[in-house]
Amino acid sequence: TEAVSAIACHGAGDGWRIVSGGKDKVLLVWDAVKGGAPLLKLEGHTSLVRAIACHRVGDGWRYVSGSYDKTVRVWDVEGGAAARPAVDGHEGDVTALARVGDGRRVVTASRDKTLRVWDVVEGGAPLKLVGHEDEVKAVECYGEGDARRAVSGGRDKTLLVWDLDKGGAPLLKLKGHTDYVRAIACHGEGDARRAVSGGRDKTL
Repeated sequence: TEAVSAIACHGAGDGWRIVSGGKDKVLLVWDAVKGGAPLLKLEGHTSLVRAIACHRVGDGWRYVSGSYDKTVRVWDVEGGAAARPAVDGHEGDVTALARVGDGRRVVTASRDKTLRVWDVVEGGAPLKLVGHEDEVKAVECYGEGDARRAVSGGRDKTLLVWDLDKGGAPLLKLKGHTDYVRAIACHGEGDARRAVSGGRDKTL
């Protein structure tokens, strides 16, 4: 009923599901083929839902959402409720979320200048990544095996590359934008791996 600020999709049998979230603080699950009214309404956040990711668990799905209420929630789709209580970790609004390729973790970005790596299967305290000098606006993940990486960008006009297993300081700092970084995408494999960033400076 209000502005939509996050969307994710996943397969469901012969069809597709759309998961949306927004200013009304809820997640809605839709049948992307048949349309119609929402199949599920997931309530729990106390502020705008900014990012959503979908994780397969056995034959079902779990959704992970980040919100301006500074929390991350993991939702049990079959049960239609939070799989576990909201997890605090960030001291500022959650602004972006990216799924790690191992199917177990997500990385969140925040206005508190940090990123957090969350295990959505086992739970527990997230790994904290510190290096940005201002709000983090975007994050994307790539890699496989013991070489899982994240690329983040934000108001400090830089991109930072992180080791998602070891944590610690950024592996790489990339400069070039003259205004804040708002979007990131990764593509390619091995030595041909590239990151593309979009900024408020109107450039890629």
